[in-house]
Amino acid sequence: PEYILEKISDREAEIVSLICQGFQAKEIAEKLFIHKTTVDSHRQNIFKKLEINSTPELMGLVFRK
Repeated sequence: PEYILEKISDREAEIVSLICQGFQAKEIAEKLFIHKTTVDSHRQNIFKKLEINSTPELMGLVFRK
C-alpha cells in the first residue's frame, strides 16, 4: 500500500520488497552489495517506522487488500 512507502525510504522499500520475495538478510546484502548488518539495521528501522515487530506483520501490511 502507498502509505507504507510514505513512511520508509527508497532503500527500505527495496529491502521490504526483497523480504516479501522470501530473501534472507545475507541474500539481500549480496544482491544490494551491502553488508548484512546494514540490512539488519534497515529492517529494524522499517519495523520501528511501521510500528511492527515481525516479518509476518510486515507481510500482512504489504499484502493487505
